[in-house]
Amino acid sequence: MFILIDSVKAFPLIFIMTDGGPGEVTEVTNFYVYRQAFTFSLWGYGSAIATLMLVGVFIVSYAIYRITREKDDHGR
Repeated sequence: MFILIDSVKAFPLIFIMTDGGPGEVTEVTNFYVYRQAFTFSLWGYGSAIATLMLVGVFIVSYAIYRITREKDDHGR
């Protein structure tokens, strides 16, 4: 979960400092979405990737919640 949050926070650094870096070396998922939507005008494709990224965050968050809740229930 923390790695996912860090990748979202990395967007401004990558965009400002390297504009995507040499080639696609420093490209994280949210920067890829930005490039597809705003550079190549593939709005639907960028929106679909962003939506899948959001669903993925919810799934991972829910899984972590369930795991920690089960540990809490057994520890009481």
